[in-house]
Amino acid sequence: IAYDDPSIDEEDPRRDVAKNANFAEIYMAGIPKFAKTAGITEPAAKAFKTTYHKKFTHVKPFTREVMKYAQANGLAIDSRFGRRIPVDADKVYAAVNYLISSTAADELKLGLHRINETDWIDFFLLPIHDELIFEVPDELVPQALVEIPELMADRDTFDVPIEADVKAMKRW
Repeated sequence: IAYDDPSIDEEDPRRDVAKNANFAEIYMAGIPKFAKTAGITEPAAKAFKTTYHKKFTHVKPFTREVMKYAQANGLAIDSRFGRRIPVDADKVYAAVNYLISSTAADELKLGLHRINETDWIDFFLLPIHDELIFEVPDELVPQALVEIPELMADRDTFDVPIEADVKAMKRW
């Protein structure tokens, strides 16, 4: 989105720059750190961040609000399910990462709960970070590719729908 180029795929190196920009925002990294982690020059990093903030105008206000919230609530944030997550006084910026990561974990658990209520649970092997691994018989793969992402999706909670990507492989 930041590049206005719909042809960017998972192999495009610009995708890594964009991902690094997101992490730089979450961790409040400056231009030198962003440039180093993204593998680009500092002028390129500065230009990218300028474009990034022009396109994503809600990022900075969101970050400020989350940090203010943490400071006003005893140096803690509350997850979607009410878990209280402490934040170090000298790393209040981490509240943004904690909120995003805990929300992602909550969403994954909700999706897994929905899967648990179906026969797909019989094929579930294990979670790995933000992925769920299934071992599905070949004849059920087409159906799994449709139904599992539908069970993982959350289109009602947030302004932006949460969708799941799914891939079928012979071996993981």
